[in-house]
Amino acid sequence: MSVELVLAAAATIGESPTWVPEDQALYWIDVKAPALHWLDPTSLATRHWLLGGPGLETLYITSAADKLTAAAREKKPLAGGVLRFGYGMDGVPRPYAAA
Repeated sequence: MSVELVLAAAATIGESPTWVPEDQALYWIDVKAPALHWLDPTSLATRHWLLGGPGLETLYITSAADKLTAAAREKKPLAGGVLRFGYGMDGVPRPYAAA
């Protein structure tokens, strides 16, 4: 058996690793960030979706541009940016009470 570090994610509380066969990717959350993370284990490419705003009602998405040619960047003007999506729901966890 061997163990290998493939990503220094620096998660505060990394939880719920989930392998999605259709994507051939690993998803997990960092509860303290709060954020959703994605890893392609073949290329080691990553994506991150962060929640923010007063009630954690805004989703922030980062997009990569480092491997795009100049022509590709012209076609994808949002590449390399941070995108904000307000989804209209309060993301603050509610206390759970058993019925």
